[in-house]
Amino acid sequence: MMRYAKWAVVVVAVVAAATVGGQPFPEDTNEIRTLTVKQAQDLAQREGMLYLNGLTSLSPDVADAIAKHKCMFSSRSPYTRALHLDGLTSITPETADALARHEGGLSLNSLNAITPTAARSLAKCDGLLSLDGFSSITPEVAGALAEHKDNLQLNGLTEITSDVARELAERHGVLSLNGLTSISPEVAEALAEHTGSLSITRLETVSDSAAEALAKHKGRLFLRGLETLSDPAAKALANHKGDLYLLGLKTLSDDAAGALRTNPRVRLPRQWRTIEKEHQPMPEVK
Repeated sequence: MMRYAKWAVVVVAVVAAATVGGQPFPEDTNEIRTLTVKQAQDLAQREGMLYLNGLTSLSPDVADAIAKHKCMFSSRSPYTRALHLDGLTSITPETADALARHEGGLSLNSLNAITPTAARSLAKCDGLLSLDGFSSITPEVAGALAEHKDNLQLNGLTEITSDVARELAERHGVLSLNGLTSISPEVAEALAEHTGSLSITRLETVSDSAAEALAKHKGRLFLRGLETLSDPAAKALANHKGDLYLLGLKTLSDDAAGALRTNPRVRLPRQWRTIEKEHQPMPEVK
């Protein structure tokens, strides 16, 4: 009899943890549209990944409660450790400050505008900071975000000025600008000052002067969107000092391919690789 009583207590405890005010949370937490502080506290106790992409607004108090969630999921991917709030379209500095205390990163991919103060608060977060909703940012916001020390994703930016590029280049760590399809030599020169992995995987073309500028970058450089390179651009990029990924190339002259093969850290499509390079593993962007 005691055994059944103990099981009853456990069942009641589990049900209580999954409900608030007698109403259970939906199995898909993305269906949650509003949260009280108490509900946020209960959700923060859950293990594993937490997706709350149905929320379109968040008060500082609720943000503070939900930020206490700790993802115990063991993974190399920064996405599985992040708190996903991809339904928020705006954020106050107070809410940003509260969310930045979350241990594991933040995904806020629907934010389309932000103040420098709020950006500086978000930059304090530990882990991935994904802000793919921005189509443009000011140099002031870029400077604030540059204070972030981990993986910063701004893949919604379709173009940036040299001033914005200079501000972003001040940071250390992974910088993803995978929305850019072209860059000027001035922007390339500014981004080359960045230290760490730089990802511009949708860059479709690059001028000879822009390639020469990017070659000065120190760290991993991901240019998988390039389908061809001129001989001068290839020779310039062959001087890059870090790992360089050009896996999207479809056409390349013999001279260009030969120049790139002189650098063992350049990753090329199979038809232009040497035998030794074919067996080298490709590390992930962290």
